Amino acid sequence: MHRHQSSGNRVSLNAGKIRSFAEQSVRTVSIPFQSHLRSFDVLLLQAGVLVLLLVWSGWLYSIGDYVTLIAVGISIDLVILYWAAVRFGIFDARFLFLAVSSLYPFVPVVDIFLLGYELYDIQYSGLSLFFTMLFFSGFFAISSLDFSISPKMSVADVFMDRISPAVLMRSLFVAFVVYLVFLYRDVGFPLGSLTRAEITSAISAPFAVLRLGLIVGLLLLVAKFRSVHSAGTGQVFSNATSDSKAMREPLYVLAGSILVAAFGFMEVIVLGERRLFLTFALASLSIAAPRRIPLLIVVATPLLVIAFLVQVLIRDAPVEDWPSRLTGQNIQIVLDPVNTDFGAFGRIAVDILSGGPTGPFPSYSDAILTLVPRVLYPDRPEPIGVWFVRRYHPKEWVSGGGLAFNLVIEAVLNLGWSGPMILGMLLGLLFSVFIDSSVRNRLNQGLLVFALVFAMRFDMATLLKTAVIVGSATAGWLLILARRPRSPSEMLLQPT
Repeated sequence: MHRHQSSGNRVSLNAGKIRSFAEQSVRTVSIPFQSHLRSFDVLLLQAGVLVLLLVWSGWLYSIGDYVTLIAVGISIDLVILYWAAVRFGIFDARFLFLAVSSLYPFVPVVDIFLLGYELYDIQYSGLSLFFTMLFFSGFFAISSLDFSISPKMSVADVFMDRISPAVLMRSLFVAFVVYLVFLYRDVGFPLGSLTRAEITSAISAPFAVLRLGLIVGLLLLVAKFRSVHSAGTGQVFSNATSDSKAMREPLYVLAGSILVAAFGFMEVIVLGERRLFLTFALASLSIAAPRRIPLLIVVATPLLVIAFLVQVLIRDAPVEDWPSRLTGQNIQIVLDPVNTDFGAFGRIAVDILSGGPTGPFPSYSDAILTLVPRVLYPDRPEPIGVWFVRRYHPKEWVSGGGLAFNLVIEAVLNLGWSGPMILGMLLGLLFSVFIDSSVRNRLNQGLLVFALVFAMRFDMATLLKTAVIVGSATAGWLLILARRPRSPSEMLLQPT
């Protein structure tokens, strides 16, 4: 009898523990569920605001009120940028993509209202701005959702801990030497002796691929530095401790800095190419992701902007001609928004929207075919950016010149008025899926910034080609550098 009572007491105690555990589990689960509902409510509110503003923009265009249309377009852009900064942070790849992309559609606006320039038409500039806001809205809406398929690591990251800093540094110096050899073979060291058009036409495809691959390697170096300096406590790969000590050695820091400075000098001063090095800098910031903006960045940013503008005046001239190029009149011409790298976006929009494409144009399917090497497909289609210059600006085409294209207008040509939003949603999905939200590894963020932060100036052929090269270069670097774990006890923590 006593035994049965004892058993009954044990059963009741176990039942009480089970009930207590179940109630605690329900409370634990309900908190993130309620938080998720609140987040979903915010997204619904934001979506409602964007829909109303976009509908208002379409109505304004239909009645011909282009000034108000541009004002509403500016409001949409500022609202999306603010929401993205709050939700993602200013060093997140999604915010950087939106921030840089916002520079393109507003060049015609600034030129029309502040400078009175006649190159841009207010009607089609306003329509281009409306299409761009459709693109931004689709991108922000989808990238705000959590589609992440990559596991979130709580303490360590597989690839960063398996990369030897010594091997990485040696490999990068070898790659830089090969880069110099290809540069000398293709164009020499043309410090003001060749124009930008001559340099671009002389650069071979292998050298162009090598440049992108070298930058991917430099981003791996930045990610390795960040991974080491933000490593937490816990079980990590056996070589992580020694790697941490090595990456903090002044010699490694100095060698990495020299390598980055040498690459920047060759790109910006010798080749006169600003975009690749600027893209590398933005991608590095995205990887480093400081919690606060360092004072050095605050001071250096305006100085770098001025230097990059001045560089336009001297990049095609010998050193002895630089003083004569730096005159007030020349500087004023350079500061005109239409003469910046963002100016072609509006020119292409006006050219195409005002009269439609002249003849058949390369479609998205043709863009996919451009990925096939010309050796295998000699008659492969030309990119739409090349087609545009040849059809609309034959003088520049004959002289070997070119223009950065307009990704948004290409979407309109291929998919109609809904094309920009569809393309924005697809890119937003790409960002959301491939951004790794672990504490230490932000390499994916940097790669997305490097490949796509200036995508608004691309055509689809260039975008696909860049993505394929960057992805292949990343896989190649990791295949060469990643070490195998020696035993299961040396493996990382399991994903959480």
